[in-house]
Amino acid sequence: MNLRPSPLRAGACLFAITVLAGSASAQKPQFLPDKVGVWKPFRMSCDRSGHALTSEQDRIYGSKLQRLSEAIHQSQVFNPPMGIEAKPTGCVNATMEFLDEYPGNQTGPIPGYLMVGTFSYAYYAGTTRVVVSDEGPQFFVDVNSLMRLYSSSPEIARDEGGKMFPLAAGTKSVQGFPFYDGNIVITKVTRPIFLPVSAERCLQAKIGQAQIELAKAQAEHKKQSAYDGLWLANRDRRERDRERTYQQLITVNPKGAADYLRASEDNREKARGASTSRGKQACDAQHSRTIQAEGTRRLSA
Repeated sequence: MNLRPSPLRAGACLFAITVLAGSASAQKPQFLPDKVGVWKPFRMSCDRSGHALTSEQDRIYGSKLQRLSEAIHQSQVFNPPMGIEAKPTGCVNATMEFLDEYPGNQTGPIPGYLMVGTFSYAYYAGTTRVVVSDEGPQFFVDVNSLMRLYSSSPEIARDEGGKMFPLAAGTKSVQGFPFYDGNIVITKVTRPIFLPVSAERCLQAKIGQAQIELAKAQAEHKKQSAYDGLWLANRDRRERDRERTYQQLITVNPKGAADYLRASEDNREKARGASTSRGKQACDAQHSRTIQAEGTRRLSA
């Protein structure tokens, strides 16, 4: 099958560009693409959180990210940056949202990233003062992490070995480096970036997921059945209490007694309908997961 799990733990750099939507403005800015911009000093935006790194190791990692930042600064795109202020920041951290499921975040090469934020120069109608507008596209270099290659792909299944995804469509290359959906992978590792997954492993993973969901649906059904049984067991007592209250009210406030009886009937119908609906939903969910699990077993057989 054309499936692949999470990528290999391999030292690699992944280049990507991300575009952020800036805040709306009452006036449309006039950008200045020909204005010579500024490359701001590099700074670290997060530390070694999530890793047992010493301060010295953290410093060394940060210095390598800074050298990478300087190399990018010397490229034609950013030397000088035109029409923008460029702000490079580095991070040594696997606990960020887009890195927290990196399969080797505790045992493999330590992931990090370099981000160059871009802020365009502009002025607004009726003014001549040049301002730095909202943040524009971001230039990312992920180090020791290939999360961006598959984080937006639909997940087919997962097991103890990680997530499984559809095989990436036709791979291109840029100067000999693999290119996937706007991302360039730079690495000395010659092994394939993605590993195939057998049909058996994928189906077993889907069976396991279906069994977990089925167990949850059965537990919910059992809980709902217990609640319904308790509600039915106390029905006679509730009817007696309702009738007693009605008889007490009718002697002093006939209209109030009628309103109470009508509201009581409405609440009883709502409670009965909600109970039936919840029970039906739990049964439908259980039936659906049973069919899914049985169907997957047939496929694997």
